[in-house]
Amino acid sequence: MNRYKSPSTEEIVWWGRCSNAAQYKIQEIIRILSDLDAQHNLELDELQHHALDGKAQEGAVEKLKTTHQERRRPYVRRLEELRERGGLPAVNSDMVQQEH
Repeated sequence: MNRYKSPSTEEIVWWGRCSNAAQYKIQEIIRILSDLDAQHNLELDELQHHALDGKAQEGAVEKLKTTHQERRRPYVRRLEELRERGGLPAVNSDMVQQEH
């Protein structure tokens, strides 16, 4: 399940100072991360409905989680690069990392 915290006041102020191009890039990355998370949740649901024994299912779930994190990593990195370049305070990890 995804749990996101509201942005801090500092993040909101920073957002208002971003150029339209930077805002677009950030929104696009967040949309991609959201899509990846939705796909991951669907895959987890499908996996949970398969009749696998306990160890096989645990292994499959772990592999799925690892693959999901690998897919997300370049986008999270890109957000960090934009943050560093634009002077954004540290990215709220709850906003960009899915909780399991």
